[in-house]
Amino acid sequence: MKKSLLIILGICVIYLGYLIQNPNRPYSDAVKIADHRLWYSMQWQGNKVGYVSESWSQQAHYLQWTQKLKIEGIARGKPFSRVSQESMQFSLDYPYPLISGSWYVDSKNQNQNFSFIVKQNEIEISQSGKLKNIAYTTLWDAQQLWAPQREAVKSREQGGYKAQLRQWDMQQLVAKNIQFSFGKMDEFGIIQAASHQQQQVAKKLWRFNSLGKLLSKSLGGALKLKLSTEQEALKLTITDVYQSSLLDLDQPLGEVIKISDLELEIGEPWQQLSRNEKLITQQTPGNFLQIGSPGSYEQQSSKIFLQASIRYPQTKRVKRMAKGLITLQDSNYLKAQSILNFVSEYIDNDDQISELSVDEILDNPKGDCTEHALLFVTLARAVGLPAREVNGLLYLGDLEQKYSAHVWAEVEVDGHWLSVDPTWRKMDLDPGYIRVFGESASDTTTLLALSGKTIHVKALSF
Repeated sequence: MKKSLLIILGICVIYLGYLIQNPNRPYSDAVKIADHRLWYSMQWQGNKVGYVSESWSQQAHYLQWTQKLKIEGIARGKPFSRVSQESMQFSLDYPYPLISGSWYVDSKNQNQNFSFIVKQNEIEISQSGKLKNIAYTTLWDAQQLWAPQREAVKSREQGGYKAQLRQWDMQQLVAKNIQFSFGKMDEFGIIQAASHQQQQVAKKLWRFNSLGKLLSKSLGGALKLKLSTEQEALKLTITDVYQSSLLDLDQPLGEVIKISDLELEIGEPWQQLSRNEKLITQQTPGNFLQIGSPGSYEQQSSKIFLQASIRYPQTKRVKRMAKGLITLQDSNYLKAQSILNFVSEYIDNDDQISELSVDEILDNPKGDCTEHALLFVTLARAVGLPAREVNGLLYLGDLEQKYSAHVWAEVEVDGHWLSVDPTWRKMDLDPGYIRVFGESASDTTTLLALSGKTIHVKALSF
């Protein structure tokens, strides 16, 4: 009897030790989540347009992670769709290193697929019957896939903090450094975090529960994932996502280029959401409007906005294209104008659900304002002009009497920042534009566009 009690007591001590070391951590070990599946509804401009399904399974000789994505909807009366799947296989030996994988995407702008095998310090890629090898210098394993979830639980126990994690880029087959800022758990048991790549201002916002399960995640712009059931995730919207994200104005503005003074106001519910910034005011008479004041991002040295990054690559292809658009005799203003004209003509206007990379834009030059601004900033930096993307709203004219979320750019010309719109080929913007300041300007703009508020004209003169 005593021996049995001692055995039971010993088991309890061992289990208690496990709980102390692993308190409520369902994502502490990849093997423990085999046969695990999660569903997320995908929302764009507040409308459900697709889903993401993520699953783990344990096979005889490896662990497999699979993520499926489907997007389908209507924008400006035109249908859009995208289907993709990522799959990775990991060794069963801790920490479960990557051994192989595959990826495919099918959309109107991209049809591509490949598979790969990890071979020591190289990755062998098979695509369209051809083989090529690339260096494999930053090792990847299954444990890193769940790092944000584990760190969220750590934040619950230790309070908010910052961490540098890595995430896998399936298209480039490389692990990229990502900066995470975790907040403290709130009274509802929610842990919030923000992530961004180095040298990029755009942030993704994450929400976890107290056990580290991902509840929602912004994917940039108006695209967001939200934890769901399979049945709910598979239900898609038939609403035109563009029309549903327009803001009404309570009176026409007339010929905006001739406006000398303009002051707008948004309703009280928005005032609370935007930290008491309800007034939209002009920067200077006759110039664009603004919400808020320039923050740390806008006040950084212009040298920061010359840097190459993953988002703004300075490849031989980019530099060759940029240099072909200018001459040595051109002033900085003419350089900016030449790049603006080129981008406006080069990219065919086409709504995009997911943001494209510069390489994808160059391979298939179709996109909306986001792609126009991205390519302009990249080419401007390639010729030595500091440039950055800008988020805000654009007045669509008196016929519609509405504002739409929009992205344009700023370029430094001879010591002064100049606002330009590569989508509509405009230099020196007018009061039809509302600039949203701050590092979270993209999310603020999206929140405003989806608020359903009517903008009120407080003052207008020409």
